[in-house]
Amino acid sequence: MKKSWSEIQERTYSTRGADEATRGLESDKVKFLLDYVGSNKKVLDLGCNDGAVCNVLHERGNDVVGVDLEKLVRIARKKHPHLKFVAADLSHRFPFKNNTFDVIYASEILEHIPDDQLFLKECYRILVAGGGGLLITTPNHFYFGISILTFWGHDWRDPIRDSDTHIHFYSFKTLGRLLMYVGFKIAREKGLEHKLDKTWYPLERILPKTFKNSIMMIALKIEPKGKR
Repeated sequence: MKKSWSEIQERTYSTRGADEATRGLESDKVKFLLDYVGSNKKVLDLGCNDGAVCNVLHERGNDVVGVDLEKLVRIARKKHPHLKFVAADLSHRFPFKNNTFDVIYASEILEHIPDDQLFLKECYRILVAGGGGLLITTPNHFYFGISILTFWGHDWRDPIRDSDTHIHFYSFKTLGRLLMYVGFKIAREKGLEHKLDKTWYPLERILPKTFKNSIMMIALKIEPKGKR
């Protein structure tokens, strides 16, 4: 019997090691997130895993909600019982009201979602009107290392996990176009090192869109506050 999307995701990501599950709190993307959010914001972490990032945001004085599949939420609640976590299948509509959150953090999740347009439309819907921000990261399919492997006919994805769960592949251009199609305004885009690999550091400074393996974008909901 064919497994559902949520069953595949739960099977894959509920077995990660403790170090990996914390999602690299020292990584550039988390540091950038903390600087961007600041404090006193209502923040939603989509694909929160064990809740480590939620906890750091909470310690900075933010009202944080983490969302993931049931098995992962159970882990997060056990580790951080003082925080709020919601179990939900993010391949469908989100269980939140319109104009609820100041910031949404969606790190390395969009590539897993069957209907990526619906996912982004839901992000747009629940962000506050007039400037709510989506900080999103996803693998850069134009990354030099991926391009070399693809050229030689190799599948760059992890054969245990990613080949079943990575559905979409983005470049800076295609992700930006998708976000704008949904209605977002791109406020910033940046190449990041998902795995803190500095092999190509000299070239990264010259061609970040080619030699950075992760895309980060901040997209704003620019809809006037009185529209909805």
